[in-house]
Amino acid sequence: MEAAFSVVEAAIRRTAAAHNANLMEYFRDDPVWRIEPRPGVTRDAVDVSWSEERPETYQVSAIWWEGAVVRRVEVGEFGREQSLEELARLLESALAMLPEADQ
Repeated sequence: MEAAFSVVEAAIRRTAAAHNANLMEYFRDDPVWRIEPRPGVTRDAVDVSWSEERPETYQVSAIWWEGAVVRRVEVGEFGREQSLEELARLLESALAMLPEADQ
């Protein structure tokens, strides 16, 4: 699993750092790296997930809660043949989908 994320690690870390966000590697021991832009304030997150079924592809999702209901939007896929700038754009798009903390 570590080898899978070594390909995308730099872009994920840069995006998390640019937003002063918490980065959770292997969230719940799954092949998911989670960016939490407001840890301790909201449970909103952006996930980058990988699976053995499609090892060349990563899924980027935005996740937030509306009351007791979780919302998940699949923002897009990133393929290993693409540039890391494209992954950074997907991550920024996912972060922009998250509601503001005061809502």
